[in-house]
Amino acid sequence: MRLEGVYETDNSIYVIVEYLEGVQLNEVLKAQKPLSEEEKCEVIKNILKGLEYLGDHRIIHRDLKPENIMFRKQNSTDAVICDFGLATHADADKYLFVRCGTPGFVAP
Repeated sequence: MRLEGVYETDNSIYVIVEYLEGVQLNEVLKAQKPLSEEEKCEVIKNILKGLEYLGDHRIIHRDLKPENIMFRKQNSTDAVICDFGLATHADADKYLFVRCGTPGFVAP
């Protein structure tokens, strides 16, 4: 997901991001028509590219789940990682061992 701009006022920060027309991954997984093997591979490849980008920039998402993966367009396999509300820099050692994220998706 592209960051288009950030604007700050005295009491707010506005983050402008790319508009995504598609749905969340969890909606696709619940749908009656399953993805083909080729489509699944493309979705996984796009998620891994996003994770590689985050790793290269030393960013930890901390809430990766199907609801936080969206598609750029309807009926597309162009998946992107979204919702960086809990994200932090990997340099911040104090965050590496703090439990964080959606309870049903947090590692034991």
